[in-house]
Amino acid sequence: MTNTMVYRKSSARHRWPLLVALLISLVGDEFAVIAATFSLAEQRAAGLMVGLMLLLQIGPRILLGRRLGRLVDRVGAWRVLRVVLPLEALAAGALVAAPDNAAVLLSGIAALAVLGTATQPAVLKLGSQIATNPQQLARTNALLEAVANASLLLGPALGGVVIELAGRRAVFLIDGFSFLVAFAVLGAMLPQRAPLAKAHPLDPQRRSEANRVSIYAFAPLRLALPAVYVAIAASSATSVAFVFLVEQHFGKGELTYGLLAAAWGLGALGAASLVARRGAGTLAPQRVTLLAAVVLGLSLAFAGLTTNVALVGVVWVLGGAANSLHNIAIRQLIFDSVHEEHRGEAFGQLGSHSNVFVLVGFVLGSGVAARWPALTYVVGGAVGSTIALVRLVSAVRHSPQLRKV
Repeated sequence: MTNTMVYRKSSARHRWPLLVALLISLVGDEFAVIAATFSLAEQRAAGLMVGLMLLLQIGPRILLGRRLGRLVDRVGAWRVLRVVLPLEALAAGALVAAPDNAAVLLSGIAALAVLGTATQPAVLKLGSQIATNPQQLARTNALLEAVANASLLLGPALGGVVIELAGRRAVFLIDGFSFLVAFAVLGAMLPQRAPLAKAHPLDPQRRSEANRVSIYAFAPLRLALPAVYVAIAASSATSVAFVFLVEQHFGKGELTYGLLAAAWGLGALGAASLVARRGAGTLAPQRVTLLAAVVLGLSLAFAGLTTNVALVGVVWVLGGAANSLHNIAIRQLIFDSVHEEHRGEAFGQLGSHSNVFVLVGFVLGSGVAARWPALTYVVGGAVGSTIALVRLVSAVRHSPQLRKV
């Protein structure tokens, strides 16, 4: 039986330690990725080294995501984090000894990827366990997305400054220390071993569905996920083409690259923060997932159809917002469909399959991005938005009474 636990003074305040711990850990991860990338780029066969790094980051998520998610369900989210976070600190700290050794770097990256594959479903499940009502659950979900987007904005900027001032050893040391800080912060949420009362009683139909552990057993997820995966592949392919789009299509350089990336990130952070502030109680997650995928695809396609950088920047604020809403809604759809006992496995399965399409997008983008960056954006965005639109029409036609979250 799944070990469910009650938290001290269960209330909305418990989400703040979780969010602080997550932000600290994610920013530290961004620091380490920058340092590792530049270290490997200086090695012989630099292209192969960086490619291996990406493969080692994605591979464990694909191969182990569902298994480690099942482990989270079996032993409990906090217990997993209590073991994994110190191990992550140890793996990051080991890189301090040889920050420019390719074998050590790749081994450390592989270890961190395996441990991180367990961390993600554990954090998401923990977020659902500390929510005492559906509104808190929706707000916590949005705040998790806001924290992830904040780390993507802060991490690269601060990481670059730290590397310049203190060197790569310091960055890996900071990353290791960030896991220990996250461990200490989460220690304030140390659970009591007591049964957790169900905050959201299930009706008989959903109680029957709760015995299934596949995310494809739930009709709302089954309808939305194909569009989600295509959107992920399109985003992945266009990310490969981004630098070539800036240089060849727009005829610009690093400043434009940074400004466009910032526009996307600010849109994502703003949307997540707005949902967290205003609440997500009126959102129908299946429709929001699909509608956001449509907007996301259109924003990518638009970048390949014009050379007006300012206009693309404005559209990409909307694209980033759509991307953030897309992530929030698909997680909310899992929260809403899958019983708490199986959410670790559900998020692990989603992460595993999503990363398959990240890899597909990288492969497809690598073949055409350098030569036809604008076409990559147009085709990828158009395909993604079209499939999402077809699925959205089907959802509206066949599921008019979607459950609100």
